[in-house]
Amino acid sequence: MPFMTGLYTATMAGFAALASGTAVPISRLAGWELALGAGALIALIAAGVWAVRLREPDLATGALPSRPSAAHPVRPRCGPPPSRGRSPPTSRSSPLCSTCC
Repeated sequence: MPFMTGLYTATMAGFAALASGTAVPISRLAGWELALGAGALIALIAAGVWAVRLREPDLATGALPSRPSAAHPVRPRCGPPPSRGRSPPTSRSSPLCSTCC
């Protein structure tokens, strides 16, 4: 996981540097509107690719990505799930989860 996080961070930093390094030359040649639009166009293309990718089935299982419903809500990963019928423990000293934070 650290490798993928580093790769993601390096990719984001590299494309941010590319965008900032090309914004001034593009704005001098064609105006600031085109320089701003070029960055927005790349972001829209990336959003479209992600939207298509999120609808594809999982390659390992063939299952579509699941969405949480009211019957099966997503629980936070902070501590054990609350027991039914009892309220979870609270802490007056911290506004965070008293189980693990």
